[in-house]
Amino acid sequence: MIKDTIPHKLPKGWVWTTLEELGIIVSGGTPSTDEPQFWGDEISWITPADLSEYKGKFISKGRRNISQIGLDNSSAVLLPKGSLLFSSRAPIGYVVIAQNEVATNQGFKNLIPTESTYTDYLYYYLLSAKQLAINMASGTTFLELSGANFKKIPVPLAPLNEQYNIVSRIEELFGELDAAKESLEKAQKMLVVYRHLILKDAFEGKLTNVKVKNGNLPISWKWVRFNDFCKLQRGYDLSISKLVKGNYPVVTSSGVNGYHNEFRANGPCLITGRSGNVGNVVFFETEKYWPHNTVLFVKDFCNNFPKFVYYFFLQLDFKSFSSSTAVPSLDRKKLYDKLVPLPELNEQIKIVQEIEYRLTIAENLGKTIKENLKEISVLRHGILKKTFQGKLVKQDSGDESSEILLRKISKEKEVILLNQKAILKIKPKFKKFMEEKRTILQIIESADKPMSAKDVWLQSEHKGNIESFYSALKKIQDKIIEVKEKSESILTLKNEDR
Repeated sequence: MIKDTIPHKLPKGWVWTTLEELGIIVSGGTPSTDEPQFWGDEISWITPADLSEYKGKFISKGRRNISQIGLDNSSAVLLPKGSLLFSSRAPIGYVVIAQNEVATNQGFKNLIPTESTYTDYLYYYLLSAKQLAINMASGTTFLELSGANFKKIPVPLAPLNEQYNIVSRIEELFGELDAAKESLEKAQKMLVVYRHLILKDAFEGKLTNVKVKNGNLPISWKWVRFNDFCKLQRGYDLSISKLVKGNYPVVTSSGVNGYHNEFRANGPCLITGRSGNVGNVVFFETEKYWPHNTVLFVKDFCNNFPKFVYYFFLQLDFKSFSSSTAVPSLDRKKLYDKLVPLPELNEQIKIVQEIEYRLTIAENLGKTIKENLKEISVLRHGILKKTFQGKLVKQDSGDESSEILLRKISKEKEVILLNQKAILKIKPKFKKFMEEKRTILQIIESADKPMSAKDVWLQSEHKGNIESFYSALKKIQDKIIEVKEKSESILTLKNEDR
């Protein structure tokens, strides 16, 4: 490397190098999608889309496979087990190691390691160098990291024994962080359950009456019809263009959905009534607004505490009161028949206080969990940064220097390149595939064994036009034999034509 390009000083025994010096860099390719024979079950084929939700370090297959013919007739390369795959566009920065032989599309730059290249070490380094790779990319429509720039990515190379120690320590620390993350995510899920239980207990009378048994209401409570609990009204069927010219906010179903859980001030209770967002409930912050006809609002609280009505709606299962149409809407007739457990007004106020006290605790705990999850992500980046500054594990003066390691890798690369046919299976040029428009007879005559009608069609001048194929097939029925095998038709020449 040029001295001026060295990012920072390294410990003794380490050396700055580039990806190009640590293995053989190859790109991927995509066989023509117009050729069904190029796609099959033979070779695992990876695209960046396969890694969008992928969390593993190793990968064995993607969503699609290609055939050997497809590999031979495209720029795709068969990569050996242990190769490093790095997405170079859409997006830049996914990193995995091939668990077996794979091929990739052109959205990757791949590194085929030598015997002395420790791919796991490079895997963690490239995880840490994602932003560096993005900064080295170019493009107007979308960023892409070119093969030339991928080769130039600087790598802080530690002695080989230290690389193994580093990877071992990273995985130990990451394992601890993964366990912590799993616990926090479990706590998040438990908080969701806890919030549901708070509301469930509230409307069973258990928050203010600890001795209430399951299935019973407190003595002072009563059952009332929903229509005696509150009155709902649909918003006004006016165009938004007219409403927005007024002096008050306009509330639509999408607006209610967007404001969910953001309102704290007392005010009318609004419920999304249709447009697929049934059941989003808010407490609107002002008394003066225009509700659109996709919104239901509480017209009359029937002398009940408004916040009590609001929390009742929050725990309500709106699915059972919704229409089963393509775009569900709230069926008020079904809702009006529902029985509602109703305490006295004073107890309603106490229940709301208990609900909000508990929900505030849950909300604060939820914020703490989110902050801790963010901190785990920060810690991961910190570990990787510390690692490649040579500060994660102790150096051993007895380790073979990285300069000696680089010379070994260089010699191993020469051997690989000399034997690239056996190892890389890189083709000097594409095979000619179906360049000549051949007749059905020409294809069958050149075959060394009977062929399926489908294969003959795909290789013939009639590919893409099945009707033309069968029409031509009828004209040569006196020269071929067609045999049915299971669900396939097998074609061959008659003996006298051989």
